[in-house]
Amino acid sequence: MISKLSVALSLLTSLFKTTHNPISLCFATLILRQQNSAPIVSTINQQMDWLTGIGFTMLTSNSSLEIYRSKGDHAWSVAFVVSAYFSMLLLFWCLMLYIGAAPNEARRRKLKIAIWSLLTFLTAMFSYKQSELMLWPVALVAWATAVAVSFGVFYEFFIHRNRC
Repeated sequence: MISKLSVALSLLTSLFKTTHNPISLCFATLILRQQNSAPIVSTINQQMDWLTGIGFTMLTSNSSLEIYRSKGDHAWSVAFVVSAYFSMLLLFWCLMLYIGAAPNEARRRKLKIAIWSLLTFLTAMFSYKQSELMLWPVALVAWATAVAVSFGVFYEFFIHRNRC
């Protein structure tokens, strides 16, 4: 009993630190499945639903405020915010489907491709937007970091062949 409680507390702590990281969620789900602790899984799902609702509320309100603030600016600013917003919604939806899919399901591979594509797109968008404000050496480092993250996620999803 104590071991299940300590595992649940450590998993909750790690989930709060790394919210919606697909690798950590998959790892936590595998650990909980091995121990047959369905009440702990439902508690984590209820808390993640609550956190997800807060996250989506903040995402929607921040996007709406940014669109309102950029009323007189270029149309590209509004297009950037709208495309980032819908890309993030699509990313979270794909992550939800990916986590819920069976391990050997064919749809899972297509979801991995969609997740990687959306992550790469969002990383490139935000790197471009932030590099406009930086000096070129710092912008070069930001772009190198974006490329490294994209290749790292690609390696983890498609080459490493982990259990997730």
